[in-house]
Amino acid sequence: CSRGHQWQLAIQMLCSGLDEGLLPDVIACSTAVTACQRSFQWKWAAELLGGSQCQGVQIDTTIVNAIMSAPAKGSQWSLAHALFAKMHDDGIDANSISCGLALA
Repeated sequence: CSRGHQWQLAIQMLCSGLDEGLLPDVIACSTAVTACQRSFQWKWAAELLGGSQCQGVQIDTTIVNAIMSAPAKGSQWSLAHALFAKMHDDGIDANSISCGLALA
């Protein structure tokens, strides 16, 4: 899904799994976020971070960076900055990619 920019399919698969009682793991959430990011669907990428689709998944730097890059590509810098601040608030370590996205 993430390579083919099929963000709708990725989200649908997450939701279908939830409907079946399956809890997503970090790989499933990361794949969906990356599909959204590559398709410039930054609103959906951010929604996945805070939504029930990825609830219970340990959000890490890689996932937040993928989410941050979507609004950065869409010129939504305030959202990218807010996500960077949320990383700090949530105790997620920023790396050089995170800092670059926040400064871009």
